[in-house]
Parts: sequence; structure tokens; C-alpha cells
Amino acid sequence: MIDNESKTSSSDSEDEVQQINTSQVMPGSSGIQQIIKIKSVPVYQWNVKFDGKNMSLLSFLDRVKELSALRNVSKAQLVASARDLFIGQAKLWWTANCDIIKTWDDLDSELKKKFLPPDWNEKLLSEVNQRTQGPDETIGMYIATMKTAFKRFTCHIPESAKLKILLKNIAPFYQNQLGLTKVKSIEELLKLSCRLEERKASIEAFTPSPRNRKFLEPDLAYVYSEPYSSRANCDLVSDLTCWNCGKKGHRSNQCMEAKSKHCFKCGERNFTVRTCPRCARPQGNYQGRH
Repeated sequence: MIDNESKTSSSDSEDEVQQINTSQVMPGSSGIQQIIKIKSVPVYQWNVKFDGKNMSLLSFLDRVKELSALRNVSKAQLVASARDLFIGQAKLWWTANCDIIKTWDDLDSELKKKFLPPDWNEKLLSEVNQRTQGPDETIGMYIATMKTAFKRFTCHIPESAKLKILLKNIAPFYQNQLGLTKVKSIEELLKLSCRLEERKASIEAFTPSPRNRKFLEPDLAYVYSEPYSSRANCDLVSDLTCWNCGKKGHRSNQCMEAKSKHCFKCGERNFTVRTCPRCARPQGNYQGRH
């Protein structure tokens, strides 16, 4: 039940709303509706201008739509103040066509006909297919960017087609982890990818148990087991003498001079077994026993 004081306050608020063209009604914590008054900001104060060539038309239209809601400007007011949104070639076009454009929807349609190429959707689809997730770009930021790109098509793109593009263009880490998972929607992809991103950050932040540190409970510390001594292996190799070049520190199959000729029997360099004066068999007929 509302007391007389509340009724009086509510009546005063209603009188204020009648005097102010712009207001929003929001529920209060006590169940009584509170009047939130939003002041209308004229279009010429927005500092948003479209010149017809240096700014994306669809980016411009998205910005105007966003600001018209935030600054409480109706579509009729937008059309009436449209000249404040254009400069350069776009302003020249508006001056020539303002008499035949009566609504914001008409203006939106005519702008797209004039300033978007005929094959806009095909070109945008090609760009979207090539837009992969950056190496330092979070999965949330990437999917948000792609969802904005999908909204800028002037034709309908099925949800399944959008999801297919995203699954193909996310970073290899996510593709690998989600390879055996059937993802049914973009929101599900975002949810799963964010969980994987958290796990990836945890893995990258992992540090092994520290060595040479005094623990309060030494018996609970991890004791590293020494693998095969690499030092002993190095000492063993350093004591070796290469049979090919006579130098120490490497084996004959690692020798940089392995291509040089040498006798495989006695090691004499610059000779083969057949030409070696020590090991070559004497020429002539074989003299066997009678």
C-alpha cells in the first residue's frame, strides 16, 4: 500500500514527465517505479560526421543508432537534423536528395544504395573468412569483433554459417581442444573457449617446484631424482679420439673431415685400402700351394 506522501511524490513525477519529452521508467528497489529523466542531446553536438569515403558507412550507421538511443533522439529528429551528420561528398549528396527522403529508414536505404558497392556482401564475406584470431587477441574480443562484422551484412547469414567461420578461424589451440566437441551455437563456443583460455593461462603460469629452498616441512618437499649424468657423458665424449682425424672430443662419424680419404685398415690418410702402401695386396697371379 502506498501512503499519501508517496502518491503526492508520484503525482509530481508524472507532472514532470509531461513537461519533459524524454524519460525512462525503471523499477526501484522498493517496488515503486522511479522516473529516470534523460536529457536529449542535439545531433550537432555528437561530433559524428560521414564524408562518403574515409569512414565505413555501416560503422557510421551503427554509431548513429547507438547515440540516438543513448542521447534520446528519435528517428524523426535524426532526419530533421541529418545535415549535421554529413560533410564533403556525403553532404553534397544529402543536399541534392533531402527533399525526397522523409524517414530515417528511407535515408538508411538510400545511403546504402549510394555508398556501398554492388558486391558489398561478397567482399565482406571474403574479408570475414580471412579474419583469424590474432596471437594476442582474447577469444572474447575476437568473437565480439566477428559478431559485429556479421551484423554489417545487408543480407541474412545463417547461424550455422557464422559458427563454421568462427570454428575455422579461431586460434589453433582452441581448434585442437574443441576438435572432438560438437559446438551447437556461438554462445556455446564462447563459453567453452573462455574456459579453455583460463586453462591455457594456468598452464602458461605453471612453475616447477623450486630447488635449493628451505621448506618449513622438508619431508613434504619434492626431491628431484637425478637423471643419467649428462656431465659424465660429456667427459666420456671429451676423452674420445677421432679415428679419422686424430683429434679428441668427437667420434669418427661426427668428424668434419670425414669426407677425406683414409685407409680403413691402418688409418693412413689420403689413401684407400686398395691404394694404401701398407695394406694393398701385391699385384700379380695368386701363388697357391701345390
